[in-house]
Amino acid sequence: MCIHMLCAKFSRIEEESLNSSEADTFQDPVDETLHNALKTALKREVSDWNAVLDKWSKTYELRRKESQTLNACEFLQEWPKYTDSRAVDLIKLDFTIAYPGKESILLSKWDNFKKKIVIYYKENIHNATCKHLLEQVQSAESIDSSDYIITALLPSVLPSNSWHSSKSKTSRTRVTLLDSQESLVLRLDTIGDYERKVNNLICKNYGNSNTLQPFIIVEGVNSNDIKSFFVYFDKTIYKLDSFIDCLDVCFKLFNTLNLHYPIASKFPWLFIQKYFYEIDTPYDVKSANLTALLSFMRK
Repeated sequence: MCIHMLCAKFSRIEEESLNSSEADTFQDPVDETLHNALKTALKREVSDWNAVLDKWSKTYELRRKESQTLNACEFLQEWPKYTDSRAVDLIKLDFTIAYPGKESILLSKWDNFKKKIVIYYKENIHNATCKHLLEQVQSAESIDSSDYIITALLPSVLPSNSWHSSKSKTSRTRVTLLDSQESLVLRLDTIGDYERKVNNLICKNYGNSNTLQPFIIVEGVNSNDIKSFFVYFDKTIYKLDSFIDCLDVCFKLFNTLNLHYPIASKFPWLFIQKYFYEIDTPYDVKSANLTALLSFMRK
């Protein structure tokens, strides 16, 4: 069995040193002392969640700096509140600070997106299994189930061009459509089976020492009857109220901690980043399929 070692470099922009304005933020010893005191308090504070939120907000800059300078193991040890079941509040708070005005943009665009993407899918999906899955959108038993199906189909029009390398790097296998779908959204018949399945995914996708990224888990015996929604991150599982909330929280985890998107679902996540959240970075990879989908959706 593979052992999950989340000790690789944390930041997807690790090659970029802090710019001068960021460095200046931490030159005041009084501010740094205060930030460190608040950080120490956060390791202990549990009962007063409002106090946690206040301290978390005040330590955002310190956390941002450390996400770029510490490896993943070190960072999560320094900020153990990510293992709290209420950590979703903290993830959303950091995103609001980092991207003001974009905290609710996914939900505001979603209904229109669903209407348009179905048209695009009908014209551009060629895989028989995915065509069958698309047919289930109309018969889905809940909005969450249709939201899940719509999202799970993104890799069918935004396929990966990547390869998995073995741990020894002596062999490679092409990323499959199923690999892409499972790294984006993993559906399980029962959540009680998640540890075994997650370990399998770790061995398959991250056995070559890549860091394990957050991903969405949904529970349901079939695609059109999804019952429960979770985000998995470094052995912690957050339970959420809806599929769309899972998508939102997972994206915000990637972008507040500067994490790499999984290679198998890189283009679907880039689409979500660019279309819904309207975020562009110098590190975004270009793709003809991605450009075509964005052009269609923005008409």
